[in-house]
Amino acid sequence: MSETIRGTFEGYTIKTGNKKNGDKWTLYTVIVDGKKYGYGFTAPKAGVGEVVTFNAEKNDKGYWDIEDGSFKTTGATAPVAASNSAPAAQAAGVATPYNDPKQSSIETQSSISAAARIVAAQINAGAALDPAQAVATLVRSFLNILHPKAAPKPKPAAPVEDEFDDTLPPY
Repeated sequence: MSETIRGTFEGYTIKTGNKKNGDKWTLYTVIVDGKKYGYGFTAPKAGVGEVVTFNAEKNDKGYWDIEDGSFKTTGATAPVAASNSAPAAQAAGVATPYNDPKQSSIETQSSISAAARIVAAQINAGAALDPAQAVATLVRSFLNILHPKAAPKPKPAAPVEDEFDDTLPPY
């Protein structure tokens, strides 16, 4: 029995191999809301952050597979944060020196988009990594570059010993 799934498309992984006759194959697995679903031998047509719907069924090995032709984008994108990404950035440990929700939202969305493209390229190149964790790490790095935390004040230097036994008059 299949289930209808609706969630945020986070990317996909690929697995490649060779058929017995030597032809190459590529198998795609999509990641939606942190869960993997078998997609098939063609690349999914969805952007990271888009809301997708599809029917999925557990196969005899316990993996979820998407039913052919049921994968569709809704045209909507998942919200990054409720109208203000500053709390999301602060929760991720990122400094936000000003409170412009529109600018913070733009920076966060741009960081997520860039991070997702970088991680997708790494996965396509064969890197074995957790896409969600890799994207989150890159987003934190990007936002920390945009809004670096204040450097700690240097400790005052210890007084330098006077090598001479002279007393200077005060100014």
